[in-house]
Amino acid sequence: MGFGTTTQMESYGDPNDFPDVPPICQTLYTRLKAIASDNQVIIANQGEYMTGDNLPDASRPGTLRWTVVTWGETYRINCPYCNDDRHRLWVNYMFGQLDPADMTKAADFYGICFNEDCLQEPGNRQLLFNEIFGVSNAANRRHQAPSLTPQNAAKSSAKLIPRDFPGPAISLRNVPIESPMMQYFLGERRFYEQTIDDYGLVTCTTTHDRRHALAAGRIIAPVIQHGVQYGWQGRYVGKPPNKHVPKYFTCPDMPKRFLLYNHDQAVDKPFVVVFEGITDVWRLGDWSVSVLGKTLSPQQRLLLQTSWPGKPIIICFDSDAWDNSMQAIQLLINGVNPVIRVRMPEGWDPADFDRDPLRQLIVTEAREAGLHISF
Repeated sequence: MGFGTTTQMESYGDPNDFPDVPPICQTLYTRLKAIASDNQVIIANQGEYMTGDNLPDASRPGTLRWTVVTWGETYRINCPYCNDDRHRLWVNYMFGQLDPADMTKAADFYGICFNEDCLQEPGNRQLLFNEIFGVSNAANRRHQAPSLTPQNAAKSSAKLIPRDFPGPAISLRNVPIESPMMQYFLGERRFYEQTIDDYGLVTCTTTHDRRHALAAGRIIAPVIQHGVQYGWQGRYVGKPPNKHVPKYFTCPDMPKRFLLYNHDQAVDKPFVVVFEGITDVWRLGDWSVSVLGKTLSPQQRLLLQTSWPGKPIIICFDSDAWDNSMQAIQLLINGVNPVIRVRMPEGWDPADFDRDPLRQLIVTEAREAGLHISF
């Protein structure tokens, strides 16, 4: 299990950067900082509380199982059990709290090492627990984190609200064919005109406010889930002129870790291909979704497993993101879905292919992994 992503967190950094938002679990944060090799703790999803519920356990009919919906605040340090120097040990603020599934014991499983998966070994989990809440710290084992109340849960879920386009939207159908935007879309990238209609692609020549200024002049894709538009993402036309202009500009405040682009069109398919970017989905079609970034969040993992129960999940990240696809596999591997990875040729992204060769590559890689699919 995991607790957030380095590219998708709304709150990231030291609490000193957020003087009005102290760590939810100050004691856990302080003790982790003391054992960290560089005395540094990075906070993901700061100020957010875990949400979840006791839901029916499919593996044991008639029983309930605590299911996390959103992980909330999580602390990142260098893993002490491997050669990690990228703060890839993630420890949720509920680590050491009473287990919601068994209120007689403290939970020691709300952690994961994304470097070598060190906490998969129960002995390492116990070592970490003892180092943080050892005998000398017995009185502090339950470090008074706020409880899971409906009011706390609302702090996280309330962020998933409908959001309109950044300005007056013009369908790409109404953009002149000779314009640089359409020459890029149809010529350089070889997308189909039908893609405009299939994914509701628009552009905005002006924006409503300064926060959305970078969206002007981009190809904008609405992010719709369960029939609601929760935001959008804009693709720069061509290559950005410098590092200060992002290739993709995402709707501010849209909590993309809860969302899968193209979820609604793909949800009825017998398998799902998981891409990084929205243009990869435009290329392959409605068997695919995008995580809207470089990594798969725990919330997106839960969404995949509940929307495609027991169905194959195919991770197909860009050629330079093999490590990120491994992180996605680690999040999914203990579930009930068959999971495979498709490796892109060096220097290639999925959207660089034409549609048929991309589909054939995925079919071939899946077959070699023992999974027989067809588009």
